[in-house]
Amino acid sequence: MPGLTVEGIAARAGCDLPERPSPETVLYIVFGTLWYRVLATRRPPDEALDEDLLAVLAPGTGR
Repeated sequence: MPGLTVEGIAARAGCDLPERPSPETVLYIVFGTLWYRVLATRRPPDEALDEDLLAVLAPGTGR
């Protein structure tokens, strides 16, 4: 899918990506968390998980 990059997603969400962690590491963090959540706990992602990931990966965005 064109434009489906960490940078593109962040731009659409109104976030600026910091230089670190790298976009590749961000993908590992997000998808690793999602896989663990779904496969190990059998719980679907929810808004609280979304907010926690944003707080860790984009602190200070006010979300």
